[in-house]
Amino acid sequence: MKHIQLYKTHSKYSWSMRLQKRIIILSFKYVFRDRVARVFAKIVLAASLLIVLICIVLPLYNASIKYNWINAQQFTQYDHLIDFRSEVSLVSYCLYFMEICTTTFFFLAFVLTRKRFYIFFTALYLMVFLDDYLQIHEKFGKFLTENLDLINIFSLRKQDTGELITWFVMACFLLPLAIKSFRKLIVIDKFYCSAVAVSFAILLVCALGIDMVSILASDTGIMKYAIGIVEDGGEMIAIALTLALAFSGFKRSCYS
Repeated sequence: MKHIQLYKTHSKYSWSMRLQKRIIILSFKYVFRDRVARVFAKIVLAASLLIVLICIVLPLYNASIKYNWINAQQFTQYDHLIDFRSEVSLVSYCLYFMEICTTTFFFLAFVLTRKRFYIFFTALYLMVFLDDYLQIHEKFGKFLTENLDLINIFSLRKQDTGELITWFVMACFLLPLAIKSFRKLIVIDKFYCSAVAVSFAILLVCALGIDMVSILASDTGIMKYAIGIVEDGGEMIAIALTLALAFSGFKRSCYS
């Protein structure tokens, strides 16, 4: 009797896993309905994952040599190319390029369809790029910290409070456009906008949530570095997913 119950439990679990896998595959094909868009999405996501993997493996390799775990030569001359924290590193420029491409594809989709949610996504990711490239929230947050008597929120620094206020102000600028952009959407557009919303939510979790955890962590050590990789690598993958969605929207707009 016990064997029969275990078999039934295993069968239900296997059926549930197969169902979830099928839902994910169908959702992927529904969002990326064009074959070219699906191939583009796979290439962009695979390239982003490869970049993040290199940014993880190479420092670990150098650390292994430094602590005499393996006997080999370090590749420290490449550190400036894969440093997420540097604004002029190769991976940072890759991220900027993906943000520009994302904004461009959303704008082209708007030009072709005149659907307002595309212009909202254009404004949103243009703001993401400008904030990333010009470090708006860091600079304006520092300005607020130096000129106003800010309070500490959730045990964060006053600089972090200033950055949160900056993000809130930027969100307020986009709010009126957001209210007008998502009225009377057809089913396929609702599904598409939901997919973009999920990718943006991943970006927010990495840029805000994990960043706050990183600030509260110790200033040095493996934990600090690991949290930083999760934050920056997660941001790159989220932008890569949005880039794939923007290209899919542009391709779909070409046929409408």
